[in-house]
Amino acid sequence: MNMDKHVIFLSDAHLSIGYPQRMAKMLDFMLSPEFRSASAVYILGDLFDFWIGPKHIELTDYQDIISSLKRRTQNGQQINFIYGNRDFLVDKSFAKATGVKILGDSADLQLDDKKVWLTHGDLLCTLDKGYRSYRRLARSELIKSAYKSIPQKASYGIGKSLRGLSTHLVKQKPDPERNITPKAVEATFKKGYDIIICGHVHRNGVENHPNGKTLYTLGSFGEGGHYLIYQNGSFTPSVF
Repeated sequence: MNMDKHVIFLSDAHLSIGYPQRMAKMLDFMLSPEFRSASAVYILGDLFDFWIGPKHIELTDYQDIISSLKRRTQNGQQINFIYGNRDFLVDKSFAKATGVKILGDSADLQLDDKKVWLTHGDLLCTLDKGYRSYRRLARSELIKSAYKSIPQKASYGIGKSLRGLSTHLVKQKPDPERNITPKAVEATFKKGYDIIICGHVHRNGVENHPNGKTLYTLGSFGEGGHYLIYQNGSFTPSVF
């Protein structure tokens, strides 16, 4: 990727009907010169507070954000999405409706001489055994198929309830379980990556590691969180 490229990385917008101010702020951000001038945008998960699958696209309150994403991609902007722990049911129906490219749980990116690993961040929280077990179950094809097959109203209600329960349980977890573990970061760097960019922990951070390696964590959108800009060969955190 050439040095004149302008790339934006963001995470954890947690858009939902229950928080219209977040939706409005995201729509404003997408209209900003900063966003519109980016040649590529990487959304590192939890764009939505929860997502019930293809039926979610039909909900009236989400039409503005879907339409806005579609306008940006139709204008030639490359927008990419990595699964979060809240919106892992985003699928090809969302990609078709918006033009957004779904990259999966993680992605490699070459920025000039830097090899970058992009992920939501939950995969780096290796001490949270309970969540990791839940993650494997929730993402199994059996559970996903069952969830998508029930009526929209029921699946939306289940998703909203699970979101509330998760918020309650996370607050009770000790800090080591809620945070990225150094061993996971070190193991990733040993695979040859120079930069790791993720969200999930809702904390703005820049950690410098040996041999010029860096971990960037992105804060929560709309709550003093940072997004990250890559331009002119360097990374710059910026507040929404």
